[in-house]
Amino acid sequence: FFSSSTWLFASRGGGGGGVDVALLEKDELEIGKKEAGFLIGERGFTKRKVQKVSNTRIEIADSTTNPETSIVCIRGTETNRAKARRYVAWVLRQPEGKIFCDLGDDVVRENVSVVDVPPEAMAFVVGAKGRTLRNVEEEYGTLMFFGHTEKDQPETSEKLIICGDRENRRGAELKVMSSVETKVEGYFVDYEKNELKQQLMQPGDGLKDGFSYDQFPFTEEEFSYAVGKFGKVRRKLAKASGCIMEYVGRVAIMAGNKEQRARCWDYTNWLMKQRRNNGTCSVDPSARNDCEICDVPGSIDLPRLQGNCHKVEEATGTFIFTTDFEKPVVEGEDKTLLICSHDASARRKARRMVEDLIDGRRDVFQDTRGRGRGGRGYIRGGSASQHNEACRNFQMGRCSRGNQCKYSHDVSAASTHASGGGAHRGGRGYDETHRNRHGATHTNGNTNGRGRPY
Repeated sequence: FFSSSTWLFASRGGGGGGVDVALLEKDELEIGKKEAGFLIGERGFTKRKVQKVSNTRIEIADSTTNPETSIVCIRGTETNRAKARRYVAWVLRQPEGKIFCDLGDDVVRENVSVVDVPPEAMAFVVGAKGRTLRNVEEEYGTLMFFGHTEKDQPETSEKLIICGDRENRRGAELKVMSSVETKVEGYFVDYEKNELKQQLMQPGDGLKDGFSYDQFPFTEEEFSYAVGKFGKVRRKLAKASGCIMEYVGRVAIMAGNKEQRARCWDYTNWLMKQRRNNGTCSVDPSARNDCEICDVPGSIDLPRLQGNCHKVEEATGTFIFTTDFEKPVVEGEDKTLLICSHDASARRKARRMVEDLIDGRRDVFQDTRGRGRGGRGYIRGGSASQHNEACRNFQMGRCSRGNQCKYSHDVSAASTHASGGGAHRGGRGYDETHRNRHGATHTNGNTNGRGRPY
């Protein structure tokens, strides 16, 4: 700590009134005014990130006894307060540029990852005025800085220290590895095998609780397609699947639990199949629990609709594409869109937006937030606009729009369509028996030799 700072450990207890006693306990430390400003950071950013990684509440106020100092009050559980104290000490040492992180420290060792950054890539990782590193901190909710893990470590061999919970640390670690690999090709990736040179291993890995990572290698042609403009495709796949996903070289690293990784693997696989099949992929929606169906009449200009669907994907965090599971995609005939996401509410919102686009509404992207306050939002006007076609999502037990769905929820109508063939949405006639027979979470379509690695 700085010589002008004094630690005042004043743990206090309280209770009653149904308030969690642990949250009433606090530690106080006295620091200089200049140090307090550095701890708060620009617009309170530094204080907020320390609060987030330590899961505490931090308040900073002027000292009532010494006009030259400020009091930092840390509230939380005993373990979290200890973490916050350590993080605050590290933050206040940053102006000196000499931070020692003891990886054997019981207080923080389970919440710290270390990434080796070569000197030639350090400036690229940090960015101008530290903006790149700060952006990674903000994206993944971590605390990051360069420091030493050994006391006798040379000044030129600093490591990047990442503090936070396991999932966020892994995301930040992969983001930094991606930057390093961009600057120093071959540092982390073996391009002959198209995989990471070494297995990732940080505190929290190997606990056999389902959290792990998979590697999805791309060819050069596939990689440019998978990146997309300004990395939008990667962000879309990550958000829709609920999985951490970063590209290190030409290898996609997917980190999360087994369900998240399976979903991300499938979405990436489907994306590659779309590249080879003019934007179309054959996926059976009855075999999944993360899809919404949206019918597209044959009179709709499909390329124009698909262009607008990219905006819907970005606004809702979904993955939308045309499926030819039952019938080929032919110009002038009805088509089927699949809207995929781990988040059911995001899928429903995307479906409403796509249906509004099909109906010709021009204000779909104008205001996606304020329409719940009296406006009709993305829901059309009820039964007056209903079609005679049966709602396939209703038959599969997924429709949540009730009377405002544009397709029929009439069971007799659905039966009639189901017996009369597959020209309309009721033609497939999926029911719970069909779903249970095929498995609600079974995934298909991995025909390119890239089955999931488990």
